[in-house]
Amino acid sequence: LQEEKDDAQHRARALEEVADELEGKLAAGEKDYNELEGERDKLESDMLQLQEKYASATQYTKQLESTKAKVEKEVASLGDQLGEALSAYEGLEKEHTALAEQLE
Repeated sequence: LQEEKDDAQHRARALEEVADELEGKLAAGEKDYNELEGERDKLESDMLQLQEKYASATQYTKQLESTKAKVEKEVASLGDQLGEALSAYEGLEKEHTALAEQLE
């Protein structure tokens, strides 16, 4: 009977050690889980900030493209005006040359 009692106490101590070990692992697992949850929350926050920055950059790009189109149109218009002015100048120069020849 004493032997059975000693054996039962030995098994009880072994079970307590296993229970303590499992509680330690559970606590470590909960700590790891909480840390990962915090990292996930940080990543979600970072992702939202990146999405906002992307939307802002996209809007800025659209504005730049619109401005570029306006500038290209204005440059083309100025090129046309310059061409007309040069033609008019060449015409005046021919008239001047013709008048100068007539005066000679």
